[in-house]
Formats: sequence, C-alpha cells, structure tokens
Amino acid sequence: SGLVVVDLQAPGPPSPVRALSPDGKEWNNGRPYSITLTPPADISGIAGAFFKTGAPAVSNDEPGVQFLPGASSFTATFPALVNGTNLAYVWLKDGAGNADPSNPSAFTLRFDDLPPGSTASAPAFANSTPIAVQFASTDQESLSGVDKTHLWFRRDAGGNGVFSNWQLSSTVPAVGSAGAFLFDPMGFNPTA
Repeated sequence: SGLVVVDLQAPGPPSPVRALSPDGKEWNNGRPYSITLTPPADISGIAGAFFKTGAPAVSNDEPGVQFLPGASSFTATFPALVNGTNLAYVWLKDGAGNADPSNPSAFTLRFDDLPPGSTASAPAFANSTPIAVQFASTDQESLSGVDKTHLWFRRDAGGNGVFSNWQLSSTVPAVGSAGAFLFDPMGFNPTA
C-alpha cells in the first residue's frame, strides 16, 4: 500500500548563514535583518528555523528564542542588540517536527545605531562664491564607517544675527569621510 517515512533525526546545522540589512549591507541600524542560509538535506524537508542571540539555546522554547517558518530565507528582528558585532545562533526544524538546539550554526549580526559626527569649516567672510566648506566626518565607535556626508546650512538673511532653521542643501552627498563642498549661498546650490 503506502510508504511511511519515519524521521526521528533533527536537521544538521545550516551553512553558510548570512545576515544583511534590507538594503544588502553588512551593518544594520535596527531594521529587520534579511537572513539567508543553505539548509542540509533532510528526508522530511525544512519547516523553519529557530534563532537566538547571545548564548546558544538549551531548548526550543526558552526566552529569547524565535521561530520563523521557511527553508532558506528569513526576515528577522532581534531585540537588545549592542552596537558592534553580536553573536547569533540558528538551528532548523524539519517537516516531522525535529529540532535540536544543541546543533546550531553561529553567525554575526552587525549593529550600529549611533549616528556619525562631523565638523565643517568655512571662511567667516567671503567676497566671491562658491565658498569652500571643508568637512570631516567620523563614525563614533568606528563600527560601520561613514557612508555619505550631507551639507546643512542656516542663513542670516537680514544681517541681524537671527538665523533661519537648518536646511539640507541640494547638493549630492559627498562619499567618504573628508573633503570639501563648494557652497553658493546666493543660489543655495552647493556642489560636492
């Protein structure tokens, strides 16, 4: 008559495991992570994955463990990450319900929610435009680095020391952590 498959063995650990931000970068600032992995062959198929950060799990239902259905691609949010690298663990559940938290794969979540800092300098007075605005940007903890620097400005349009609100310039952001913007205060058209 029919074939009965008995599967009492939990799937082995997946490899490799990769966690990226939604825009495909290794560093993330708190948005969900996009996790991809290659599951091992399992006679009853892969039903999903368990995830835990910090320390390996002892059981599938202990605090801090989350289960996500799927086989090789997951979107997960991890609470309580610290800035820097965080160790995480993943183990699989097969279609028969077998899962073994003592057989995980470890992977790294790179988290950085600290904004970079920057300094800028320009001449106090100028008799021609554009004005060169020198800048330097730094990553506070030297974690993910500086991706782009934007130029913001305020105007004392009346010459009375009362400045406007900060405005983002229309320039294309500068790539890197140091350089100069050429700013035209009359036309509000700075260029990197």
